[in-house]
Amino acid sequence: MATLEIQGLTKTYGQLKALDNVNLTVQEGELMAVLGPSGSGKSTLVRSIAGFVAPDAGHILLGGRDITFERPEKRNTAMVFQSYALWPHMTVLQNITYGLKLRRLSPEEIARKVEWALDLVDLSGLEGRYPRQLSGGQQQRVALARALVVDPEILLLDEPLSNLDAKIRYRLRFEIKKLQKRLNITTIYITHDQEEALSIADSVVLLKDGKVLQAGRPEEIYSNPKNSFVAEFLGASNVITDLVLQDREGLYVMLGGARLPVPAYKQPGEEVSIVIRADEVELGGEMPEGDHEHVSFSGKVNDQMYLGSRRRYEIETVEGHSLLIDSDRELPTGSVIRLCVDRDKIYIY
Repeated sequence: MATLEIQGLTKTYGQLKALDNVNLTVQEGELMAVLGPSGSGKSTLVRSIAGFVAPDAGHILLGGRDITFERPEKRNTAMVFQSYALWPHMTVLQNITYGLKLRRLSPEEIARKVEWALDLVDLSGLEGRYPRQLSGGQQQRVALARALVVDPEILLLDEPLSNLDAKIRYRLRFEIKKLQKRLNITTIYITHDQEEALSIADSVVLLKDGKVLQAGRPEEIYSNPKNSFVAEFLGASNVITDLVLQDREGLYVMLGGARLPVPAYKQPGEEVSIVIRADEVELGGEMPEGDHEHVSFSGKVNDQMYLGSRRRYEIETVEGHSLLIDSDRELPTGSVIRLCVDRDKIYIY
C-alpha cells in the first residue's frame, strides 16, 4: 500500500478545463470519496491516476514515485469501472485470472491468488459462470476480485454501484468499506451520490468545474460547508436568496419574521444565500425565553408529502420564501406554525 499525492494536476479539452490545478493527498490505507456533479472532473481525475488520461500539467506520485506518464500496466493500480467491463466470453475464473496471466505468474501462484480473491468477495463455487449468468451484485464482486487479485498499491473505483438497484447498492456499500479496511488498501471512490460518499469514506473531496471546492473528513465538510454550493450538494434542501439589509444594529436578512445577522464583509443590498437543511428544523418548536442558541420563525404549511417514517412539508415564510422541512410530526395543510432551528445550522454565504 502507498500514499498518493496529486500536485497541480490540470487537464484541458479545448476550452473546457476538466481538471484545474487539483492538489490532493490520499494517505496509505485511506478511502477518499471524490464527489461532484456530472462534468465536475471526477472521472478525468481517476483516469489520470490510472494512466488512461495524460494530464497537461502537474504530477501524480504513488509512494513517492512519479507515475504521471508511466504506462497503465506499470503503475500497479487497479480500477473498477461503472460498467464492470467484464469479458463477456470469459468465465468468472477467466476474468479474475486475466491480469495474473499478463504478469506471467506461475500456475500455482495464480491458483492461490484466485482462491483467495473468490473467498474474499464470496464467489466461491461460481468460477464456471459467465457474466450473463450473474446478478448485478455478483458481477460487481467479480470486477472487485479481478482488481484486488493483482495486489495493487491503490484501488480506483469509478461510480462502481451506480448501475445497481437501491437495495443491492446499500448492501455493497458496507461490503466495499469492510473489504477496504480489511485489506488496508489506499482507495479513491468516485461518486455523485453525497450519501454514499459520506457513509463510506474516511475523507471527502468535492469537485466542481475541475476545481476542489472543499476537502476534509465527512463530518467536517457536512457540518462546516465553505459555500452555498457545498452546503446544497451535501444534503441541504433549502437555499434562499435574499438582499442584505442594514440598520443601526448592523447587517441582517429576514426569515419568517426573524432577524438573521449577516457577516460583516457583506454589503447592504448585496445578494446572499441562506442555507437550511430539511432535517435540521423542528416544526412547532418554541424557543425558551433567553435562548440565544436557536432561531424561531413562523411559516404556513402549503403542502406535504407522506414519506413513510416522516413527512416532507412545504413551508412558506411571511416573506414569501419556500422551505422544504422533514418531520415525523403530523400537521394540517394550511396551518400557521413556529419553526425552530439551531443558529449554527443556518448558513449565510
